[in-house]
Amino acid sequence: MDEEQQPERFDLENDFEGGEFIGGEFYYRKKRSKRQQTEEDRLYGVFADGSDSDEDRRSRKRERADYSAPVSFVSKGTTGNADQAPKDEEARPSFATSGPAAAGAGLGAGGGHGGLGFTSAGPASQQGQGEDEEEESVLPTAFGARIKAKAAKRRQEEQQQKKQETQRQATRTADPEFGGFERFTKGIGMKLLQKMGYKPGEGLGREKTGIAKPVEAKMRPKKVGMGFGVRHQDSDDESAQQRTAQGPQAAQQAPQQQKATWRKKNKDVRVQREYKSAAEVLAAAPAKPLAAQPILDMRGPQARLITNLEHLNVQAEDESAKAPMPELQHNLQLLVDLAEADIQKLDAKLRHEQDTAALLVREKKRLEDEATLQAEQLERLAEVLQEVSRCAALPGDPNALSLQQVEAVYSSLLKTYREEYILYNLAGAALSHAMPRLSAAMQGWWPLADPQRCVADFRRWRPLLEPSGHGAGGGTALFAGSGAFGSMDGVGGGADAQDPYLLLVSEVVLPPLRAACTTWEPRDPEALLTFLEAWEPVLPRAALQHILDMLVMPRLRAAVTQWEPRQETVPIHAWLHPWLPFLGSALEELYPVIRHKLGVALQAWHPSDSSALVLLRPWHRVFDTTEWDALLLRCIVPKLAMALQAFAVNPVAQDMAPFQWVMGWNEVLPHHHMAALLDVGFFPKWHQVLHYWLSHTPNYDEVTAWYLGWKAAFPPGLLDHERVRRQFNAALNMMNTAVDGTVLPMPSVAPTSAYSSRWAADPTEAAAGAVPAAATAAAGATASKAAAAAMGMGASTELTLRDLVQRFAEEYSIQFLPKFGRFQDGQQVYSFGSTSIVLDNVHSTIRALVRDRWAPVTLETLLQQSLK
Repeated sequence: MDEEQQPERFDLENDFEGGEFIGGEFYYRKKRSKRQQTEEDRLYGVFADGSDSDEDRRSRKRERADYSAPVSFVSKGTTGNADQAPKDEEARPSFATSGPAAAGAGLGAGGGHGGLGFTSAGPASQQGQGEDEEEESVLPTAFGARIKAKAAKRRQEEQQQKKQETQRQATRTADPEFGGFERFTKGIGMKLLQKMGYKPGEGLGREKTGIAKPVEAKMRPKKVGMGFGVRHQDSDDESAQQRTAQGPQAAQQAPQQQKATWRKKNKDVRVQREYKSAAEVLAAAPAKPLAAQPILDMRGPQARLITNLEHLNVQAEDESAKAPMPELQHNLQLLVDLAEADIQKLDAKLRHEQDTAALLVREKKRLEDEATLQAEQLERLAEVLQEVSRCAALPGDPNALSLQQVEAVYSSLLKTYREEYILYNLAGAALSHAMPRLSAAMQGWWPLADPQRCVADFRRWRPLLEPSGHGAGGGTALFAGSGAFGSMDGVGGGADAQDPYLLLVSEVVLPPLRAACTTWEPRDPEALLTFLEAWEPVLPRAALQHILDMLVMPRLRAAVTQWEPRQETVPIHAWLHPWLPFLGSALEELYPVIRHKLGVALQAWHPSDSSALVLLRPWHRVFDTTEWDALLLRCIVPKLAMALQAFAVNPVAQDMAPFQWVMGWNEVLPHHHMAALLDVGFFPKWHQVLHYWLSHTPNYDEVTAWYLGWKAAFPPGLLDHERVRRQFNAALNMMNTAVDGTVLPMPSVAPTSAYSSRWAADPTEAAAGAVPAAATAAAGATASKAAAAAMGMGASTELTLRDLVQRFAEEYSIQFLPKFGRFQDGQQVYSFGSTSIVLDNVHSTIRALVRDRWAPVTLETLLQQSLK
């Protein structure tokens, strides 16, 4: 059975061969081979005839078998010699068709009789019968009907091909060049056109109206406009018809003649003209008359619109009839027009010449002015050159001018020829003349011994070498050395490098000063300060900055490093603070070293020694507020708390020395720190003595005098502090309560019984309000300890990681200093003894450089490494 006649046994669209279900599982012999994509499918895709559906593929597969073809007889052959075959057996033919259905034809035992729908008479017996009999007898089955349909379809295709070939031949006969591109495409071009719906002899497109050949370029006669001799489609069609009627030879010769008309020898062919008679033109004219068109008549003095050609010359004839001798008038008007045109032309030429003359006059005046100016400038320049030439002789020449004479020459030039002075850079010439003379004048100069030498000369020469004010404000350039003229290293910018005055200073002033600074002692700054005060008005900013950064700061840095507070006889502020007006914030890099050494020196200090106050007071306004407070809380406040602890409040024999030691620091110690120190270390003992005194029938006048005396011992600024004022107010309230006779509250710290008995045994002392010193000391011991603890606590709360490390280093006398210019991950590197460390305040860790690696360490580890 055919595939279409077989029932659907599986829903896989016959993708498998020999498939069947066994035990609920599907088994198959092999997969059905898929149809391979042909060249035509790849070329046309979905536009190819038919579709890619499975049904169409099956139909195309079935169409391959041509069942209408005649049966071919194939000999079975023999197994041996033909002569040895049995005589009573004839060779039986076997039937084979050209299609695959031959294998399943179902031939019977008759050897060619039956099967394929043929009768026993065989196909040869049916040749003389008609088509109806053939349909009934030869192809009686559905299988035979399909064979017949195939044969009819093939005959129809053959007829269609013959018809197309006939049309193609007719087209080629009419136009032999049509489809000429086929020789380049091997026939694929026409196939493509046919696939897109083109039929030979018809137009292109869906409506069959498109042209089948491209637009042809046609030869146009020389010097002929675009609209001249345009040949329309009708004339082209007539020409084509005439060529067709004349025969194939004429049709072939016409294109050849057209192609050859471009050559020079065919010039006559290109300019051929066709002449027609009036009759021919009228005969070729269309039967329908032309539509009337309006005409604009511009012949008269006014334009008029004419719609009828019959009245075209009516008005012209009337006007010409009225005017006498129209020919003469026309000629006269023509002469007038020509004369008017000549006059207008001459007038335009005259105006042009006048404008040209005016321009030439102005240009002449401009050139004359420019020539005059150039002459004046040349004369001025000659005068300037003459004056400059006077200074060309060098010192030692008999004709050489002195420094003052050269200065007078250039001062006159700057005043008289200022523009030329700046334009031609006469400052450079002045430098070449002034430098040798100034060098000779400053020969053997020692700046620190004679700081005023040649200052006046430099003051006068500065405006001559800086005429435009350039460099007056100076630059930020720093130059590290000077040798020959103009050799400066590190000049910051080309402008400063070309400054003549800066070059003069760098060559004449700085070399002697640099030599003098090598032996300069920073602890005696007066000589160098005197020099800078004298030369600062005449030094460029770049030169002054170079002196401070390259000559002064290295010497000061080395002196601070060698400074020892406990051994120096001259305080450090005496030779360092004078540089503050010149260096300012640049000295801040020295402050950590100074604070460290001051802290080490104050470890053994006692409050009775006023030298510490003398040493620290000058730094009160120099150090940063935070750093200053940290230094006092670390080194001074604990010692003052110890002094208050040993201080005894004794109205009978009061020793004010310890109290005055503490009050001496009131100028440099912030009031809130001083108030906190007194609030804990002094006022508890003072209130206790006052309470004891008021509790034993005192003389209130003496108590009042004692109270006012202590209040006067406090400085005004400290007395106005809230905590101090609160303490005195509390004492005043206690005194008022005692006067009223009210029982006083017990003090927080009371005297011991031993001292109470002494007070009772000596009523005179009690009446006088005396309090034993021992009792006062005992009463204030606890308060003094509390004061020291509170101040230490206050100091520790404000300490940073750097302060803690610095205090640890001071306790063990280890040097802790920052390394200038060294940073690790953006953090300052410090030297803790011989170890480099970095303080990480964010993570509160200390990292040390151990074996080329930064690792976290503790203070004990640092101490061990430093003591090795």
